[in-house]
Amino acid sequence: MLRTLKRNLFTRHTMNRLNQLRVLLVTPDLPPYSAGGGAKMAALLALHLSRRGHHVTLVSGYSSNQMKVTTVQGVKVIFLPYIRLKVLEKAIPQVVIYMPPRLKHLASLLKILKMENYDIIHLFAFPGHLIVDFLGVYCILKNFKNVILTIHAFPRYVEREGPAPTLIKLLYRIYLLILGRLLVKHSKIITAVSKSTAIDAIKQGNPIQKIRIIPNGLDLDKHFYIYHKYLQRIKKEEPPRRCITLLSIGRITWHKGFEYVILAIPKVRKLLNNVKIRYIIVGPIEDNNYHRKLIKIIDTLKLNNTVIFIGYVDEDTKLKLLLETDIFVAPSLHEGFGLALLEAMALGKPIIATNISGHKD
Repeated sequence: MLRTLKRNLFTRHTMNRLNQLRVLLVTPDLPPYSAGGGAKMAALLALHLSRRGHHVTLVSGYSSNQMKVTTVQGVKVIFLPYIRLKVLEKAIPQVVIYMPPRLKHLASLLKILKMENYDIIHLFAFPGHLIVDFLGVYCILKNFKNVILTIHAFPRYVEREGPAPTLIKLLYRIYLLILGRLLVKHSKIITAVSKSTAIDAIKQGNPIQKIRIIPNGLDLDKHFYIYHKYLQRIKKEEPPRRCITLLSIGRITWHKGFEYVILAIPKVRKLLNNVKIRYIIVGPIEDNNYHRKLIKIIDTLKLNNTVIFIGYVDEDTKLKLLLETDIFVAPSLHEGFGLALLEAMALGKPIIATNISGHKD
């Protein structure tokens, strides 16, 4: 019996070791340097893989001059500085996270990683993020087989309806035809965050047999805890509302469509007998030209005391703002998924959203 027990313990120990994978996740950006949904998903995936006993390394770009290596809740995180081209950033603000890393930092990264030691390499946020692409090319050159490629969305601003210059649009098409196809061909599995993104991927010529739809998700325990705590508080002390509060969450960039909510406010006021409305927009300014356009509309409509830009906030502040709002508004022109909708639903908020890909999913 003792011999059987020892054998079982040995078998369990061996299986646990075999189930521990060495995973490398590569993403263009991460919190707190980004408020994007893709960045949150990469961080959440890395954290949960680590909690399950896997050895996880996370590589991300960020706006700095120095390479930074740190450990966050058991996950090794390597931040790689982007090359900053101020002229290009001014013309196309969205291009910041599409910038390449410096070659010296990339060489240092490859020395640190020893990528052949990983069981799985997961490349986030294809297409067009050059940190992801560089390491994808390295996988191809080294003939590393276990590559997962995640598509969050195809950037619309480089397509026909987008505001990017013609040259940028042309370069993007060339990129998809050459480097994009190489990465897709070499990847073992391609994951898409929504059905809409998967359909876009298939239209771009990606093989349907490789594609898996894995939607974004939330850590619901935290949301439920905050929601019920809030309900208990408002039952005791919340006074009757004299103002309707609208809230949108997203980076200040052209495809988020905030101007449509701002233009609608005077019409809604008229319909509701001049009820007081407050519209809060949470998110960092990525496109200064677009932000100036919004300010001009606000000034023209005399809504300076109605529309409030809060900028980037931490997760706890964001959840507090969500809880205190009456209606969550998502006016985007396109989204790969729309993580903010999940956050609003998890807190029981009514939602007004555009009928677009991502939101429909």
